[in-house]
Amino acid sequence: MKRFLFIAVVAMFVMCANAQRLGITGGLNVSRLMKSNYDSRIGFNVGGKWEYDVVSGFYYEGDLLLSRKGFVNEADNDHTLLDPDEYGVSTFSDTKEKYKCGLYYLELPIYWGYSFSVNDNFQITPKGGGYVAVGLFGDSNGIIGSFPDSYTRLDAGLCVGANTLFGRHFELSIGGEFGLIETCEYANSQNCNVYANFAYIF
Repeated sequence: MKRFLFIAVVAMFVMCANAQRLGITGGLNVSRLMKSNYDSRIGFNVGGKWEYDVVSGFYYEGDLLLSRKGFVNEADNDHTLLDPDEYGVSTFSDTKEKYKCGLYYLELPIYWGYSFSVNDNFQITPKGGGYVAVGLFGDSNGIIGSFPDSYTRLDAGLCVGANTLFGRHFELSIGGEFGLIETCEYANSQNCNVYANFAYIF
């Protein structure tokens, strides 16, 4: 994990040094595990971003984000997906109880896109790319602890979305992320996340 953190920070500084536009971004995640019957959980993401025009409307952008993903599950009283001793959670008293899992990642998505300029103050940009992330820590029903052993710390996948730029400084982004690495050994599934972000571009 330390090696990934070092590479991510170096990559951020290299890209920022060559960026034409820098900004801060944050927003809402709605995530779940694909190929499972678990419910979605609302999370967040926050961090910095950079953008670079390549040629004739084509550009790339990158973010470095703290992103909380996860899911909600009806769990049996004899099974939890996080270690009860680690998180201070006792066995469930009822047959079923809602279990809320949060997984916090340091995430580095990279997109390629094309900007359609409606006028000088309004642009629409479809984009696509990939992301890589490393798990930092987790939470179980609001109790924060270390990243659980039953989950894969490294995550990577594909991402797609669109940006809308207003007045040169305000940007609204929506999109989805689709993991390619198995996240949870219990569910045999990957992360899936839909996000809506607001950014200020300097």
